[in-house]
Amino acid sequence: MTSTARVLLLNLTRFGDLIQTQGVIHGLRNQGDAVGLVCVDAFADAARLLAGLDAVFVLPGAGLLAQMDRCWPDALRRLGRLREAVRDFAPQRVINLTPTVASRLLSRFLAGSTGAAQDGFVVDSQGFGSATTRWADFLQAVSAHRGCSPFNLVDIMARMSGVAPPVHSHLAAPLRDAPELPAWSAGRVAIQLGASHPSRRYPVAGFVAAARSLHAETGRMVVLVGSGGESPLAEKFLALADFPCVSLVGQTDLGQLAAVLAQCQALLTNDTGTMHLAAGLGVPVVAIFLATAQPWDTGPAQDGAICLEPDMACHPCAFGTTCPRERACRGHIPGGALGMAMAQWLEHGHWPASGLSGVRVWRVARDDAGFWDLESLSGHGALWRSQWIAQIRPLYRQFLDDLPLCTTGQFMEQAPTRLREGLPVVAGFLAVVAAQAEALALGGGPLLGRKLMPHCQRVEDALLAVPELAPLGVLWQLTWRGQQDLRALAALAQRFRDMTAAMADVIGIKFE
Repeated sequence: MTSTARVLLLNLTRFGDLIQTQGVIHGLRNQGDAVGLVCVDAFADAARLLAGLDAVFVLPGAGLLAQMDRCWPDALRRLGRLREAVRDFAPQRVINLTPTVASRLLSRFLAGSTGAAQDGFVVDSQGFGSATTRWADFLQAVSAHRGCSPFNLVDIMARMSGVAPPVHSHLAAPLRDAPELPAWSAGRVAIQLGASHPSRRYPVAGFVAAARSLHAETGRMVVLVGSGGESPLAEKFLALADFPCVSLVGQTDLGQLAAVLAQCQALLTNDTGTMHLAAGLGVPVVAIFLATAQPWDTGPAQDGAICLEPDMACHPCAFGTTCPRERACRGHIPGGALGMAMAQWLEHGHWPASGLSGVRVWRVARDDAGFWDLESLSGHGALWRSQWIAQIRPLYRQFLDDLPLCTTGQFMEQAPTRLREGLPVVAGFLAVVAAQAEALALGGGPLLGRKLMPHCQRVEDALLAVPELAPLGVLWQLTWRGQQDLRALAALAQRFRDMTAAMADVIGIKFE
């Protein structure tokens, strides 16, 4: 296929986020683009699993920072070598998917050396952080308010890169040999015991109970995977296990981990980078989401994957909060019943409709627009939060893509009081901003004007005060503060008011 453009992606975040870049790469390649990637050296092995890359440029992450402390001219020379390599690739676009200051500056540095256009997270001409699309702003907004996003990260990164879903996340075949595993005719199931935080980690005893039931029903052997830091968890698992299992925890690099997963019939895991790796390799995934983890935005991009949440009113909990229930969610999913359900899923191809009481069970699928979505297998699609997400998904797509806002015409009942009372307040503030910005523009007033700033701030505060509206609040915050043209500010305020009106329409409220 003849390339229409050469595109350089920057993703300097975690292992799982890097694996999720596969959807962007697929979409760009499908448009005919050649694609290069800059990643940190710790994840160079993971980058080699991404299919469709024409070039990989490795940034000496921690080593570069340490060298900056020791001798910054030497550090800059190392960046100079990276710049020369990128210059040979000659990108026309540099898309930065990482919102950190360092990544924004690196994007500007690399784009400046080739004259490439910058997309995604950038710095403006005055050195302030900015974004080139509303989708990039939205990613930053929901990163600050996890649990409020109706979109999978794979789709958000695709849209901020100019790619329209559906995109697939199929990784390249592992190139590394796996550590030798015992022959086992009934097959193997991998288990990842760790998570990014202890609160998001399903108890080891629960994993043992699930594995025991799974082995009793199917005869499959368990293979424990994970990093060396999870060795104490593996030791505890092995001490409790009375069924065949083997631990490779701490014994594989990322390439070998991929090769191990490829030899398994399924992965049972917490919300981890290993989950995304298995999904991309086509290994069926059952993922458990606890505490702040929730599957709408960080779930596996794999058709038919199973996501489990405790059916608790407090789940998912907000970041930075202290749990008043001593992390009761960690013990809410019964391990034995989980293993039985997983056995039926593996043996018969469907998840049982009953057997896991008190658990929200979701199957990953796509919506009509090709975006990754969740289907309830446990009757939890009728929850208020599930219905709200289903209703605002199309609205946010339209809003972020500057399309006309159209609701489904289906009204929701029992909306929280905070939402019913908050939407009219926000709409009123936005109407004031739009009207005053127009009036000041006609009178040749200052660029923003002291009179407008308090009203803009009131909009921001009112949106952020309502959890369901918080992403919209951050979007407003990121856009009005950088707006210097009064007519553009008036149009922006009107667009946000239209969005609040559409949201109000969803819950049966009409604005005058």
